[in-house]
Amino acid sequence: MADLNYMKNIYRLFIVVFAICVLCGCREKIERLREQIAIEGVESTKGSPMSGLTIGLRVRNDSSYTVTIPSASVQLYYMDNYICTAELDETALIPKRYNGSVSVKVKLDMPNPLKGLIIIRQLSKGDYSGFTCTLDAKVKIGVASRRLRLENIPLTEMLKKLGVK
Repeated sequence: MADLNYMKNIYRLFIVVFAICVLCGCREKIERLREQIAIEGVESTKGSPMSGLTIGLRVRNDSSYTVTIPSASVQLYYMDNYICTAELDETALIPKRYNGSVSVKVKLDMPNPLKGLIIIRQLSKGDYSGFTCTLDAKVKIGVASRRLRLENIPLTEMLKKLGVK
């Protein structure tokens, strides 16, 4: 009976070690992909913040996987005060081995447009101090899907994590 319990414990240990190896392998793969996929800049904006925007992004995807973003939202805060939420209006797609422009449709919810105009002026000067944001997105790379959630991080750090230059 003791031998049977010993074997069960070894089996459980093996399963745990296997799971850790698989997860570590995934983490390394995700880190490699993060270096290969980047938003390099904003090329254009069309529309209005109240009716919806179409944003032209310059993107780079050096990986052999298509990147699909079915849903994403970003909440922007200034000095811990809520400013607005930008939400993806339709699925965004970045083809594999692609370097060029992608159009993204975004809905903007800004409860106080006057406060928003003041904030936009500050951002256009390049002053990001005091801004934090929360990102919630579902990202599919090839057949793998992952939920990405980053909370209350400085805007400059968020831009770096997303690869925006």
